[in-house]
Amino acid sequence: MKPSFSRPDITLFSTCKPFAGQTAVFQNNALESWRALGIPVVLIGDDAGTDIAAKRLGAPHVATVRKNEKGTPLISDIFAQGAAHSDTPYIAYVNADIIITPKLWEHLQKAVSLLDQRNAPVFVTGRRRNLPLYDPLDWQTDGWSKLSELDEAYGSWEPDSAIDLFLFSRGLFDSIPDFAIGRMQWDNWLLWKARHEGARIIDISLEAALYHPIHGYSDTSKGWQDITQGPEAVENRKLSDGHGLTLSHAVTDLYQAGRLLPYADHAHKLEEKLAPTPIKELKAGSIYYLRHGTNWTDTQLADFCRTILWRNQKFLSLDCHGHGPREQINDLFGNCRDASDQDLYPFLDAVQAWLNAEFIAQLEQLKNRPIFIWGAGQAGQRAADFLARHQIQVIGFVDKNPILAGTKIAGLEVTLANLDEGLPGFSQSDKPFFIPASLYAREIAQELTEKGYVQGTDFLA
Repeated sequence: MKPSFSRPDITLFSTCKPFAGQTAVFQNNALESWRALGIPVVLIGDDAGTDIAAKRLGAPHVATVRKNEKGTPLISDIFAQGAAHSDTPYIAYVNADIIITPKLWEHLQKAVSLLDQRNAPVFVTGRRRNLPLYDPLDWQTDGWSKLSELDEAYGSWEPDSAIDLFLFSRGLFDSIPDFAIGRMQWDNWLLWKARHEGARIIDISLEAALYHPIHGYSDTSKGWQDITQGPEAVENRKLSDGHGLTLSHAVTDLYQAGRLLPYADHAHKLEEKLAPTPIKELKAGSIYYLRHGTNWTDTQLADFCRTILWRNQKFLSLDCHGHGPREQINDLFGNCRDASDQDLYPFLDAVQAWLNAEFIAQLEQLKNRPIFIWGAGQAGQRAADFLARHQIQVIGFVDKNPILAGTKIAGLEVTLANLDEGLPGFSQSDKPFFIPASLYAREIAQELTEKGYVQGTDFLA
């Protein structure tokens, strides 16, 4: 099943999480798919099992990588090491749990063969499909057919904010800030950087998908909250300096049938083909939970539920303030196995209510105190919808964007956020209560604290 290319122009490089538990299954499935296709690979890092995996692949292993003070490897050095230990004209960082199919590998090589990188640097990527990849797959026997069966039953396209493949011309990313891997923002910054450098950014998803296992994050980190709102995520956002793009804002070309198509003229093709099917993914997630989750700690369970809600664009409070009874979530996931499309949003709403049970109870204790949502973007609007379902009255939004001041969003007026002067119409005696709802919720909470507002008394994140 290998594509018939004499010598690939592409070398993959990656870094692994510790090979333990379900993460080991995810990574072994992915790395073995690379080996089955004869892809040149470099593995970087010293996490447990990486050396063994490199030996099995016959791949160079670079154990030493620069890390931040918390011991998290830095993207800047991972990319530098990948370039230093390869000699192909194109190199590609791929997350270590991404399965590459023969079809994808063939089209990646064909895509770069269409381009002359002397005219412009090249960046090739693709969208991922999420599957319940919880068992070892044997690529020498029936692994590919089992992958197809899982895709048919459960495969769902990921929205365009997640990027797991970065195939690029050597030299395009010679200068990268010291982003912590596995935390928010670095992938979107790389897209911005490529566009800023004038690269041709090619989306290959019309021909082939990257396959990604559905999972939570508490096995190898402190969970979803840590990777999105923890100190390293905050530092990544600072390092990005406000720069970052999603695929739909960065892509210049679509690859299809051996041709490059202008993205602006053919974007509708992606919208037609790549529509997510979240009910399939939820059913796959329910399989995962019913198989593994009954033995999880409360922290692991909350993390898994947060991940599901985040992937389906539902509001999440910054910190977990206490969830409902365990039996309730067991019943929800049990019923999800037979759910239909019409059951999707009631299921998500029920999980959201279960996860935020104490959060809602605390808000209900405020009585007549005026409540504002800090952040009028998508997260803020999701918060407004969530609170309205629970009969929590909100006065309006506050936001630092002066363009939004005085406008109405979702029926609520937006007030310019100014903690030094206070909000117009409110005195110290009727001090507003804030709910940060933004990608920058952690930074908002810090600002409120610095201005004398007290967590739990004056704001709930």
